[in-house]
Amino acid sequence: MKAHFVTALCCLMALNGRLVAGEFNGQGVPDQQISVQWQRVQSLSPGAYVEVSQSDKKKVRGRMVSTAVDALTIATDHGELNILRTDIRQVRLKRDSARLKGASIGAAIGAASGVAIGVALGGALTDGDGVSLEAAAKLGALGAGIGFGIGLIPTGYTTVYKSR
Repeated sequence: MKAHFVTALCCLMALNGRLVAGEFNGQGVPDQQISVQWQRVQSLSPGAYVEVSQSDKKKVRGRMVSTAVDALTIATDHGELNILRTDIRQVRLKRDSARLKGASIGAAIGAASGVAIGVALGGALTDGDGVSLEAAAKLGALGAGIGFGIGLIPTGYTTVYKSR
């Protein structure tokens, strides 16, 4: 009797482990993950810029119009396109890069670095009597320009949904 109980308990534990790991007939956790991922797609704001990779390897980019339980509608340059969820391999959201903020931060860091380098070089850029304000200002402006340019670089996409 004890042996049967232990065997049954072990089988139940193994079955439970497989269910939790999502290994039982491809169901369980992976389906829940996909469902959570699709909920993230559904929570995107209308107008969000997305890239949809379809099962046939085509990629479509456009602005979100609406989502449903089984489909996604986006506005492209060629009109609105309704894509079934079963045909979607991946949905990626274009990151709101806040380029102006990044460029401003880059410019500030660049300007400070340029002035610091000017001060550190001391008389190397002048007649040897110390830092000229003009040299420090020029290096600061150069650093600000470089930092501003780097801050404008787009940041790309982030994956919101990926089917199995």
